[in-house]
Amino acid sequence: MVFGNNYSQNVNNENTYKCDSIYMQYLGINTETGKTETAAFIPFGTSGQIVFNSFFKSYKISFKDSDGVFYYINLHYLSQQADGSLNMADQDSIKYTLTDNISIDNTLILTFQQPIEGKLIATLFFVGIN
Repeated sequence: MVFGNNYSQNVNNENTYKCDSIYMQYLGINTETGKTETAAFIPFGTSGQIVFNSFFKSYKISFKDSDGVFYYINLHYLSQQADGSLNMADQDSIKYTLTDNISIDNTLILTFQQPIEGKLIATLFFVGIN
């Protein structure tokens, strides 16, 4: 039946990747120079998995942090930016900018669009993706 065929096609539209390391970068404005600078770049997680669905342009991301806490982010597509980055939202309506460089340098970059406490911009770097 047609419904069954559509389900099979959706399964074929998914690519699953493993990720060795996840880092968190915090960017802030230097009050003396007014320039954006890295405030911190720290190891944040391991044992990552990324499932990309090319039909829906969605990403399901899971990983463990240093305390063993499991994170799951289910991102759905909102729009594409001029540079190819994607505007995404998660299951809690938090908005992100996603840059998929998996085919270029085995990385995926996920930036929170809302600054933390109105000051810091947080970005997750997924590296060593295979």
